[in-house]
Amino acid sequence: MTQNEALRVLIVDDDPKQRQLLKLTIKSLKLEVVGEGNNGAEAIELYRTLKPNMVFLDIDMPVKDGISTLKELMAEFPDANVIMVTSQDMRIIIDECLIAGAKDFIRKDASTYDIKERIISAIKEIKF
Repeated sequence: MTQNEALRVLIVDDDPKQRQLLKLTIKSLKLEVVGEGNNGAEAIELYRTLKPNMVFLDIDMPVKDGISTLKELMAEFPDANVIMVTSQDMRIIIDECLIAGAKDFIRKDASTYDIKERIISAIKEIKF
């Protein structure tokens, strides 16, 4: 990826309103949203097809939850950059995701400013 190329982002959340809010925030940072999914099964297929630089993955989804999706993604794509998106605040779940390979967490109820700061921080850690 060159300096002039936009970071390619995949958003996976079963709530279309949450996807739209996150999409607007991501686009305001000049990142390119290349795909959106509703559940973990879609996330895996979209990742294989689109090869995004970063994935925003909800934890609570139908069909396949975010934690099992994260584990499957990391097994197949160990360099995947996944940020978990959640309304949960349970430390045990956060720790499980971080151990499984998530780069960070974003709370759905965080301010737009805080979400942008977390995204910017995560981008600095990405290896291309």
